[in-house]
Amino acid sequence: MATPRIVDTVVLRHFGTIDRLDILENRLDRYPLPRCSGVIFHEVFKAAEREEDGCQRILESGILGTPHEVKLQDFRAVLDIRRALSFDESDSQEHLGEAEGIFLADRLHGAFITDDGIAYTFAETNLGSNRVFDTVDLLREGVAEGELDIYEAKLVADAIRSSGRFLRSGHPPTLWPEFFANSSS
Repeated sequence: MATPRIVDTVVLRHFGTIDRLDILENRLDRYPLPRCSGVIFHEVFKAAEREEDGCQRILESGILGTPHEVKLQDFRAVLDIRRALSFDESDSQEHLGEAEGIFLADRLHGAFITDDGIAYTFAETNLGSNRVFDTVDLLREGVAEGELDIYEAKLVADAIRSSGRFLRSGHPPTLWPEFFANSSS
């Protein structure tokens, strides 16, 4: 049985910024909803109000569906994850979307998709490497599925970087087309 894939705001904004939500949608369409948490949806909505990074496109596409709201009794667990992702013990909103996404992926036995390095590492440690993905992983899946070729995958990654956005660290500074044919990170 397929399990949901929860997408972090940073990955949504990558694909929205370069107007390639079609790639993300193809990577998500075979997985059940939800695709985001309430906080992630709110982050996209607030950024759309400020006309940032293609967020209006994300909302108009309908790719997110209905966000999954975390129950009040579960919010303490989300805050614990948020604190683990932060450099301080404050009650700021920083990393709250990532925390909700990781919580939902865990609770729903799904996967979490992020390019936030700290959130990726935390999710990989707590969910397992087979349940956490980044943008490069999605592009590699698209290549493996024949939805794009290695040259298009490289162009997409380059466009994301050229737009001022950052792919998860750990990938080479220069990505060659052949990098997308390989399924290992």
